[in-house]
Amino acid sequence: ESIAEGAIKRIYQVYDTHCARTVALARIKHTLLDLEHSIDFIREVQITSGFEHPNIIRVYDIGVSDGVPWFTMELTSRKTLTNKIKEERLSLNRKLDLFTDICAAIQYAHERDVLHLDLKPENISIGKQGQLLLGDWGIASSIAQHAEADLSKAQTQYGYIKGSPGFMAPEQAFEGYKKLPT
Repeated sequence: ESIAEGAIKRIYQVYDTHCARTVALARIKHTLLDLEHSIDFIREVQITSGFEHPNIIRVYDIGVSDGVPWFTMELTSRKTLTNKIKEERLSLNRKLDLFTDICAAIQYAHERDVLHLDLKPENISIGKQGQLLLGDWGIASSIAQHAEADLSKAQTQYGYIKGSPGFMAPEQAFEGYKKLPT
Protein backbone atom coordinates (compact mmCIF):
# COMPACT_ATOMS: atom_id res chain seq x y z
CA GLU A 1 0.00 0.00 0.00
CA SER A 2 1.41 3.41 -0.99
CA ILE A 3 1.50 5.67 2.08
CA ALA A 4 3.69 8.66 1.15
CA GLU A 5 5.66 10.25 -1.64
CA GLY A 6 8.67 12.51 -1.73
CA ALA A 7 10.70 14.19 -4.43
CA ILE A 8 12.61 11.06 -5.48
CA LYS A 9 10.93 8.19 -3.66
CA ARG A 10 7.60 6.62 -2.90
CA ILE A 11 6.95 4.95 0.48
CA TYR A 12 4.87 1.81 0.86
CA GLN A 13 3.62 -0.17 3.83
CA VAL A 14 4.75 -3.76 3.29
CA TYR A 15 5.03 -6.99 5.23
CA ASP A 16 8.58 -8.26 5.76
CA THR A 17 8.20 -12.04 5.58
CA HIS A 18 11.78 -12.67 6.80
CA CYS A 19 11.29 -10.78 10.07
CA ALA A 20 7.50 -11.23 10.31
CA ARG A 21 6.72 -7.54 10.74
CA THR A 22 5.16 -4.64 8.89
CA VAL A 23 7.67 -2.03 7.72
CA ALA A 24 7.88 0.97 5.44
CA LEU A 25 9.59 0.40 2.09
CA ALA A 26 11.08 3.36 0.22
CA ARG A 27 11.59 2.87 -3.49
CA ILE A 28 13.05 5.32 -5.96
CA LYS A 29 10.49 6.47 -8.52
CA HIS A 30 10.79 4.73 -11.89
CA THR A 31 10.83 8.11 -13.63
CA LEU A 32 13.97 9.10 -11.68
CA LEU A 33 16.18 6.09 -12.36
CA ASP A 34 19.22 8.14 -13.31
CA LEU A 35 22.64 8.21 -11.66
CA GLU A 36 22.11 11.49 -9.75
CA HIS A 37 18.85 10.44 -8.09
CA SER A 38 20.08 6.91 -7.40
CA ILE A 39 23.17 8.34 -5.66
CA ASP A 40 20.97 10.63 -3.51
CA PHE A 41 18.72 7.68 -2.64
CA ILE A 42 21.61 5.37 -1.69
CA ARG A 43 23.37 8.16 0.24
CA GLU A 44 20.23 8.58 2.35
CA VAL A 45 20.31 4.87 3.23
CA GLN A 46 24.01 4.96 4.06
CA ILE A 47 23.61 7.97 6.33
CA THR A 48 20.45 6.85 8.10
CA SER A 49 21.44 3.20 8.57
CA GLY A 50 24.38 4.36 10.70
CA PHE A 51 22.17 6.25 13.13
CA GLU A 52 20.93 4.77 16.40
CA HIS A 53 18.84 7.44 18.08
CA PRO A 54 15.30 7.24 19.52
CA ASN A 55 14.21 10.24 17.42
CA ILE A 56 15.60 9.13 14.04
CA ILE A 57 13.79 6.61 11.83
CA ARG A 58 15.70 3.31 11.77
CA VAL A 59 16.69 1.68 8.48
CA TYR A 60 16.43 -2.11 8.38
CA ASP A 61 17.46 -3.36 4.95
CA ILE A 62 18.48 -2.27 1.44
CA GLY A 63 18.27 -3.95 -1.93
CA VAL A 64 17.54 -3.71 -5.63
CA SER A 65 14.53 -5.28 -7.37
CA ASP A 66 14.13 -5.12 -11.14
CA GLY A 67 16.95 -2.57 -11.27
CA VAL A 68 15.22 -0.24 -8.80
CA PRO A 69 16.88 0.49 -5.43
CA TRP A 70 14.81 0.25 -2.25
CA PHE A 71 15.21 0.23 1.51
CA THR A 72 13.02 -0.75 4.43
CA MET A 73 12.67 1.25 7.59
CA GLU A 74 10.66 1.62 10.75
CA LEU A 75 6.96 2.08 10.04
CA THR A 76 5.53 5.15 11.73
CA SER A 77 1.95 6.12 12.53
CA ARG A 78 1.77 7.85 9.10
CA LYS A 79 1.31 11.19 10.81
CA THR A 80 3.84 14.00 10.73
CA LEU A 81 4.61 16.86 13.06
CA THR A 82 2.48 19.00 10.72
CA ASN A 83 -0.53 16.75 11.46
CA LYS A 84 0.19 16.79 15.20
CA ILE A 85 0.36 20.59 15.30
CA LYS A 86 -2.89 20.94 13.33
CA GLU A 87 -4.85 18.24 15.18
CA GLU A 88 -3.79 18.77 18.80
CA ARG A 89 -3.80 21.74 21.11
CA LEU A 90 -0.28 21.51 22.41
CA SER A 91 0.74 23.31 25.57
CA LEU A 92 3.87 25.41 25.51
CA ASN A 93 5.63 22.80 27.66
CA ARG A 94 4.67 20.01 25.22
CA LYS A 95 5.89 22.09 22.26
CA LEU A 96 9.19 22.64 24.06
CA ASP A 97 9.47 18.90 24.76
CA LEU A 98 8.95 18.15 21.06
CA PHE A 99 11.47 20.82 20.09
CA THR A 100 13.99 19.34 22.52
CA ASP A 101 13.52 15.87 20.98
CA ILE A 102 14.25 17.20 17.50
CA CYS A 103 17.24 19.17 18.79
CA ALA A 104 18.59 15.96 20.35
CA ALA A 105 18.27 14.13 17.01
CA ILE A 106 19.98 16.97 15.14
CA GLN A 107 22.74 17.15 17.75
CA TYR A 108 23.27 13.40 17.39
CA ALA A 109 23.61 13.80 13.60
CA HIS A 110 25.96 16.78 13.97
CA GLU A 111 28.16 14.75 16.33
CA ARG A 112 28.46 12.28 13.44
CA ASP A 113 29.38 15.05 10.97
CA VAL A 114 25.97 15.16 9.23
CA LEU A 115 23.73 18.16 8.47
CA HIS A 116 20.11 17.32 7.60
CA LEU A 117 19.56 20.34 5.29
CA ASP A 118 15.77 19.95 4.89
CA LEU A 119 14.44 20.00 8.43
CA LYS A 120 10.70 20.66 8.23
CA PRO A 121 7.58 19.36 10.01
CA GLU A 122 6.72 17.06 7.07
CA ASN A 123 10.06 15.25 7.54
CA ILE A 124 9.31 14.55 11.20
CA SER A 125 7.04 11.55 11.64
CA ILE A 126 5.13 10.44 14.70
CA GLY A 127 6.17 7.00 15.91
CA LYS A 128 3.74 4.33 17.02
CA GLN A 129 4.39 5.29 20.67
CA GLY A 130 3.95 9.00 19.93
CA GLN A 131 7.66 9.85 19.72
CA LEU A 132 9.02 12.17 17.04
CA LEU A 133 11.12 10.48 14.34
CA LEU A 134 13.29 12.53 12.00
CA GLY A 135 13.57 11.14 8.48
CA ASP A 136 14.32 12.07 4.88
CA TRP A 137 18.11 12.45 4.93
CA GLY A 138 18.29 12.46 1.12
CA ILE A 139 20.11 15.81 0.79
CA ALA A 140 22.22 15.58 3.93
CA SER A 141 25.71 17.04 3.91
CA SER A 142 28.96 16.69 5.78
CA ILE A 143 29.83 19.40 8.30
CA ALA A 144 33.54 18.91 7.57
CA GLN A 145 32.96 19.63 3.90
CA HIS A 146 31.57 23.05 4.81
CA ALA A 147 34.77 23.91 6.64
CA GLU A 148 36.98 22.66 3.78
CA ALA A 149 34.71 23.80 0.93
CA ASP A 150 35.80 25.24 -2.39
CA LEU A 151 34.76 28.85 -1.87
CA SER A 152 34.10 29.36 -5.57
CA LYS A 153 30.80 27.45 -5.46
CA ALA A 154 27.57 27.73 -3.46
CA GLN A 155 25.89 24.71 -4.98
CA THR A 156 25.64 20.96 -4.73
CA GLN A 157 27.96 18.82 -6.81
CA TYR A 158 25.19 18.77 -9.43
CA GLY A 159 25.13 22.56 -9.76
CA TYR A 160 22.05 23.50 -7.76
CA ILE A 161 20.84 23.83 -4.21
CA LYS A 162 18.19 21.34 -3.03
CA GLY A 163 15.57 21.50 -0.32
CA SER A 164 12.21 22.96 0.59
CA PRO A 165 12.00 26.75 0.36
CA GLY A 166 11.52 28.19 3.83
CA PHE A 167 13.04 25.09 5.46
CA MET A 168 16.43 24.72 3.78
CA ALA A 169 19.39 24.75 6.13
CA PRO A 170 21.15 28.10 6.38
CA GLU A 171 24.43 26.30 5.65
CA GLN A 172 23.35 26.15 2.00
CA ALA A 173 23.58 29.94 1.78
CA PHE A 174 27.31 29.90 2.49
CA GLU A 175 29.83 29.85 -0.30
CA GLY A 176 31.33 26.44 -0.73
CA TYR A 177 28.27 24.39 0.13
CA LYS A 178 28.81 20.73 -0.84
CA LYS A 179 26.93 17.49 -0.35
CA LEU A 180 28.34 14.37 1.26
CA PRO A 181 30.83 12.59 -1.01
CA THR A 182 29.49 9.76 -3.14
